[in-house]
Order: sequence, then C-alpha cells, then structure tokens
Amino acid sequence: MQRTAIVTGTSSGLGADLAAALINQGYQVIGVSRSPSDLLAAYRANFTEILGDIADAETCGRAVAAAKSAGRYELLINCAGMGIFGAPGTAMPDAVKACINTNLTGLIMMSEASVSELTASGGTLVNIASTAGLKAKANEAIYCAAKWGVRGYTDSLKLECKGSDLRVIGVYPGGMKTAFWAETEHTKGVRDGFMD
Repeated sequence: MQRTAIVTGTSSGLGADLAAALINQGYQVIGVSRSPSDLLAAYRANFTEILGDIADAETCGRAVAAAKSAGRYELLINCAGMGIFGAPGTAMPDAVKACINTNLTGLIMMSEASVSELTASGGTLVNIASTAGLKAKANEAIYCAAKWGVRGYTDSLKLECKGSDLRVIGVYPGGMKTAFWAETEHTKGVRDGFMD
C-alpha cells in the first residue's frame, strides 16, 4: 500500500525541503500551507496541496482525509511556523494571535486530527519546534512562548502515547538559511542567514 505523509508549511523553507525528500523516498505527500507551493508543479503525481489555516479544524480534516484516501497514512511532520520579534510592548494583537495560531494551535489541531490514524498505522508524529522552545531569548518572548508550548504539548503527548503504536518526536533546530529570517528585521546575531 502507498505510504502517505502530511507535511505542514510546504510553501517554502524546511517544510518544502522535507516534503520533497519524502516524495523522493516514495511517499505520497499531502502538503498543507496558506500559500501555494512550487512542489505541485515539480511533483504533480506525488504531491497533493491543501490550502488553508492549520489552526482551522476543517483544514486539518481535509488533510487527513486526503492522506487516508491516498494510501496508508503513517507520518505527520508539523513544520509550519512564523516569527514575531521585537522589544517588549511592541507586538500588535493580530501578530501575536497569528504567531500562536501558526506555531502552536495549528500544530495541536493537526496532531489531534491525526493521532487515531497514526496510532492505527503504527506511524510517527514529528513536531518541528526550535531552540526557542528550549532557551529564553531576548526580543523573542512571543515566539519563545509559542515554541515552549510546542515542547510542553509534544512531551505530554509522548507520555500519553507511551505503550501505543504511535511514535512522537520533538525536533529543536537552530536558525536555518531560509526566507523565515530574510523576512524579518530581527537580524542581530545573524551571520550569513543563520541565528546564533
């Protein structure tokens, strides 16, 4: 049976790279993002695009349904993310909401929509967080809050799924040379696009 995976945040950066790598390993990938991905043209036969907000249960439901109909749904990689950076007292309410929804609420919603299917298939759920989920950083309080939430959810989910057929993994990468950092003024401590 065809192995299928859902990857969130496939419009660019790490999410797009992970989706392409999985396709090259034989997976049918369901990519979820708010913006269209170049992967659709490059991998039309092996990539299905779901456009929508991962904090919306309807978007998550469409993604899981697509993964189930394409084969054996056995892998979820929650990779969607966005940053909000700046001095205390400068964050706008809409930006705070978007940061929490994308980094934390959406990750939880997609995970919750997938747990039953992934447990049944003996699958794996991977939550991509950040070193901001491990260490407090100046001018990143809101981003850190979201990523610490990801860590708390992931570690708790691991405990809750212990003894089941579902494997839960948390990943905490440092900064990467992607558009994520190119789109922000938060560049102190950055060398060649990488965060310290």
